[in-house]
Amino acid sequence: MRELFTILGLFALTMQTYGQKSVNQFFDQLKKNRECLAVTLPGWMINSGTNIALKSMNEQDKREIVALGKKIKKLRFAISEDNHTISRQDFMKTIEKMKSNDQFEVYAQSRNQDGTLYIMIKEKGDKIQYLTMLYFESEVVAIVNIKSELKMKDLENANFSFNNPEFGL
Repeated sequence: MRELFTILGLFALTMQTYGQKSVNQFFDQLKKNRECLAVTLPGWMINSGTNIALKSMNEQDKREIVALGKKIKKLRFAISEDNHTISRQDFMKTIEKMKSNDQFEVYAQSRNQDGTLYIMIKEKGDKIQYLTMLYFESEVVAIVNIKSELKMKDLENANFSFNNPEFGL
């Protein structure tokens, strides 16, 4: 019986990260740089700090961000400046692995003369299970990975002031 619990425990641990193996590999590769800053925050910490961080925002935006923030389970980010060991090819391979191996979809992408930004999502049912943003330029590589229970509808229905013509922005 003890062996069964051990096997089930190991299975549960592997399934936790299975859905984003390529993301974890990219984090590991990025963290090889000694100057990389990497942080993981649990959802409760994000929810606790949201009100403090938003003091200068208008009330409408605060409410929207707090409501969305409650659906974040975990936030993980890493940034590496100067002397990073990631090539543009490594970066693009990660994007392709996320799509082919881990069933992420490109939600948005942007390029300019300095860098490339990809916003990737992985959905489970009607919820966004992972929202991942990856950025690459010659001097900086960054990744933000959010594990969430957001629904696409939550994002579409968010009533931020910058989306409201009354505010004239």
